[in-house]
Amino acid sequence: MSSLPPQESFGSTALRGVTVSSAGNIILRFFDFFIAVFMLRWLSLFEYGLYQLALSTYEFCAGLLLPGVDTVVVSDVSGAISQNPRHAKNTFSVYIGALFLLSVFMGLFFFFGSAWLGSLTGVSQNSFKIVAFLFFLLLTFS
Repeated sequence: MSSLPPQESFGSTALRGVTVSSAGNIILRFFDFFIAVFMLRWLSLFEYGLYQLALSTYEFCAGLLLPGVDTVVVSDVSGAISQNPRHAKNTFSVYIGALFLLSVFMGLFFFFGSAWLGSLTGVSQNSFKIVAFLFFLLLTFS
């Protein structure tokens, strides 16, 4: 006798996954809007543009270091969660750890490299330190 619960149909599993993903995306867009409003209140337009540039750099670096890993992690975790939850948890933990380290590296780079970046671009060091702070702030959203 097997004590495993009956398997759901593919359609219901896919529908539930799409629903959860869509809800998460809507919530994320909602928070992004309000974060942008608050950021614009605290930063000048130039600093906000620099923040957006830093996020673009972050996305570019993440794309170079972890190309296509999001899809692989989601696929692997969703396939292993019912059969081997420990493997699924370890895979997700490694992925989150890699994102965490990338955020820390970029934050440290912008903070300690602010003098070099400032002399290279003609932008004040404080602007790059704000960008570094924003990378550290990204750690809470990773």
